[in-house]
Amino acid sequence: MDQNREDNFQEISRSFLEKVHFEDMSNLDEINWNHKHVMRYDYHKLGASVDLGCSQAAKLFEVASRHSYFNASYYWLLFANNSLQEAACSLSEQNLNIDAKVTLVVDRNVDPIYDVYDVFSPSISKGAALNTTLMGTWNREGTSSVILLNSTRIALISTLVFSILVSQFYSSYIVGYLLIVPPKTMKTLNDLLDSNLKVIVENQGYNVYYLNTTKDPVAIELYRKKILNGEDNFMNVTEGIARVQRGGYAFQCDTAYAYPIMKQKFTDKEICDLQEILLNPLRPVHIPLQKGSPFKEMFRVTLRKVVETANVGYQQKNFFSDKPKCDRNDLETVAVDLDHLLMLFYILIGGMVVSFAFLILELGYFFGLRGYRQNQVSNEGSIVDFLKRE
Repeated sequence: MDQNREDNFQEISRSFLEKVHFEDMSNLDEINWNHKHVMRYDYHKLGASVDLGCSQAAKLFEVASRHSYFNASYYWLLFANNSLQEAACSLSEQNLNIDAKVTLVVDRNVDPIYDVYDVFSPSISKGAALNTTLMGTWNREGTSSVILLNSTRIALISTLVFSILVSQFYSSYIVGYLLIVPPKTMKTLNDLLDSNLKVIVENQGYNVYYLNTTKDPVAIELYRKKILNGEDNFMNVTEGIARVQRGGYAFQCDTAYAYPIMKQKFTDKEICDLQEILLNPLRPVHIPLQKGSPFKEMFRVTLRKVVETANVGYQQKNFFSDKPKCDRNDLETVAVDLDHLLMLFYILIGGMVVSFAFLILELGYFFGLRGYRQNQVSNEGSIVDFLKRE
């Protein structure tokens, strides 16, 4: 066994996890070749790879045909060098069973392109013809070197897995960001004071009284900066709600009047975008009675009966309107557009343009260099002819 064959055998052995047998066919004959041991049936999915360019391939096929090794127990992978007809002629003389699994790979001599054929025959021994069907073309591309170190393989696999995880995470993040409901940012009077919204107030006496007498420092600052700014910021509920609908305004009013108008005028999206802040906090109240009054127990029992008979809830629904319900999840479909992904596509297109430009430069350099070398060869030939004539 020469050094090249030994190196090839070692490389094939490292590429497969199962057992690999290498048989030297330089002096092949049935006497000195223990084919019964090599072609044992107890091997799981035994495969045989044969180079048809070898001079001893005919002897190997002769032994395989005599012992009917072309059957479903073996996978035959045959390699031919740009000679489909010659390979088919050689196989047509063999004893191929109907269940034989034979694959023929023909090298086009255009590296790295190979034609892959499926070889089939009902029964050549009974005079059936050999059929070769083109299954496809194999374009062998990739790195020209073989990665032998386990550490390099682990690093490469880790990089590929990490790239897939990053891609999945980024895609999930973009979709989740587009589908999430925008948060409510207006929660306190300080948020309203720091915003760019204009503040208008319902023209009611108790609102004006509260703003002029309140001790809340935030409400006082809001009143001075955004309400007492020289504009007419006191108006009725209808006009105030209309300005809120147009956008850019915050309206202070009694919700008992505002909610019915919003239900009639606002769309589902506008209702879902509404944000509410409590300006005047609720305070506990009591019935004004004289201390030790005999009516205290009567009022206590009466109010308890009103609550127990659900009369309070009835009056609440009768005189006050419920807050408009946001039906975003039921009525509106969130649109996921490509506005947030356009930059990625721009980068991808830019990379493709740069790659194409480098391809043009490489082709230009390649053809230019080849033309230059051809000119040099022709010039040298002209000089030699001239010297001969001299």
